[in-house]
Amino acid sequence: MPNVGAGKAEIDLEGVLPFDGFDEQLDAIWARALVVEAGTRCCVVSVEATSLRGDLVDLLRDAAATASSCPREATWVCATHTFSVPHVRTPDHLADDEERARNERLREALEGAVEKAARDAAESLRDATLSVACGATGVNVNRDIDTPAGWWIGANPGGYSDHGIRALVARGTDDGATMAVVFSADVQSSVLQGSRDGEGRRLVTGDLAGRATAHVESSSPGCVALFLEGAAADQAPAEQAVVTRVARDGSISRSDGGDAGLAL
Repeated sequence: MPNVGAGKAEIDLEGVLPFDGFDEQLDAIWARALVVEAGTRCCVVSVEATSLRGDLVDLLRDAAATASSCPREATWVCATHTFSVPHVRTPDHLADDEERARNERLREALEGAVEKAARDAAESLRDATLSVACGATGVNVNRDIDTPAGWWIGANPGGYSDHGIRALVARGTDDGATMAVVFSADVQSSVLQGSRDGEGRRLVTGDLAGRATAHVESSSPGCVALFLEGAAADQAPAEQAVVTRVARDGSISRSDGGDAGLAL
């Protein structure tokens, strides 16, 4: 019988924004961690971020491994690939000291959230059962469109998409309550990619995966839901705030739904 624990911590953006093209925060972003002990203890961390540089992954991996008492080689750090969160940048490439200070504050926020989530996961370890399930979704669409000038990015419902959802569920053996859900779908969290609201602001959000995890957690109180990115290089959300259109002559135009995009 495995021992399982899960934890989450908000990534505190106080003192970060505006930064990296983002102005304000639409909803909270999180780091989540799952610890499983069955002979060997391992830890999986899901961070609401677009991408993480190798050196930052090393930092977060060390923080998670130490906080969860897991071997480093059994600790994984994954990004949800939301396109609506600022990156931690290379300091030398930033414009001034203020930008570098905001950048450092973001790095500290990520490290602190990962450390807390992993520690909480380790401290909540208890006997659990593990089960797997598969389902289907229409949330993703192939984004490779053929134009007179060659391939471009848009929405191609006729293209290939894997609409499966895979999930691993941990339930407490004592009460049967859902402790954690790890799930994956082949889609980028880019509903609001490049979009601005009615006041011209770019907003920070966990986007599609963030809303999905929040929905799972609200439907099972006390549960921590981790999203792991699937094979989504050519997969986009079925609906996006910024719509790309290709004319017969191959010219490309984009329109931004603005506030209407938030409803998506």
